[in-house]
Amino acid sequence: MGNLTPIVRGLLIINVFVFFADSFISKDALSIYGTLWYVEFPEFKPWQLLTHMFLHADFFHLLGNMMGLFFFGPWLEQNWGARNFFIFYFACGFGGAAFQMVSFNQTYSDIHPKIEASQKEIKTHHKAILYVKKNPTPKAYAEYLKKYSPEIYKKEQDFLKSAFAAWNTSLELEKKDTSNLDEAAKQVLLKQKSFKEHFVTQIKRGASNREKEFKQQYSKMSDKYTWWRSQGYGLKMLGASGAIFGILIAFALFFPNVKMMLLFFPVPIKAKYFVAIYMVFTLYAAGGGNVGMANVAHLAHLGGAIVGFILARFWLWKYKYN
Repeated sequence: MGNLTPIVRGLLIINVFVFFADSFISKDALSIYGTLWYVEFPEFKPWQLLTHMFLHADFFHLLGNMMGLFFFGPWLEQNWGARNFFIFYFACGFGGAAFQMVSFNQTYSDIHPKIEASQKEIKTHHKAILYVKKNPTPKAYAEYLKKYSPEIYKKEQDFLKSAFAAWNTSLELEKKDTSNLDEAAKQVLLKQKSFKEHFVTQIKRGASNREKEFKQQYSKMSDKYTWWRSQGYGLKMLGASGAIFGILIAFALFFPNVKMMLLFFPVPIKAKYFVAIYMVFTLYAAGGGNVGMANVAHLAHLGGAIVGFILARFWLWKYKYN
């Protein structure tokens, strides 16, 4: 690492150290607390605006970013000086985070009303189950099944018919004067009451089973944030990609005709053409194009590139006229 400039060397060491410390020592504890979450989430902490730039999802994520820093960073640091390069690197990283937050906000705004509607429906559903448990009548159970479990409602038709019959017979008998009944008739009434209690027990058991099914089905929707995570909407980001894309843009502006040789495309290509192609790809992906990279924060790349372009153009103009 003797040919590396001081800031680039320091950034490489910190990024590599943090990755291996997180993977093998802290068991992802650094990622849990250092990943940048969307501001509406309870996990969000202000320091994550900085710490997310030193965390990476896997080895290849780290490798890709560090290769960009290793090959292009020293050119810029030698040209601008350590202080300016340091400012540039973190400005691009913050720019990438800001753009990605805009994307998160759009996603959150689009889907959040649906989540709140689902939460209300879930609460209403649970209240209906609790009502049946407190009022275990055939009517209450049938109405619940018909609305929330139509398939079980169809299967339970014979049970419900028997329950309604027993319930109605019991109600009719309870209205009659039993003071003059003989012992045999009283035994019939007791048997009928026992029959009714049997159905009450069965309805309570059925309601308890429905509640267990309900809790299993909606256990991941106990609150709106849990729902987001269960649906894959983590709304979080990590990585130095915003800063690296800023470096790529600046390199193309300051050294446009330097020829590059890529591993997967072993043909010399000028930096300005390579970066232009890469930016078109990023714009397409950030606009919603299907590039098979669903978990990549393309807007963070774009944000870092835009901030990098603005700063690099300013410094290019400054050096040109001073």
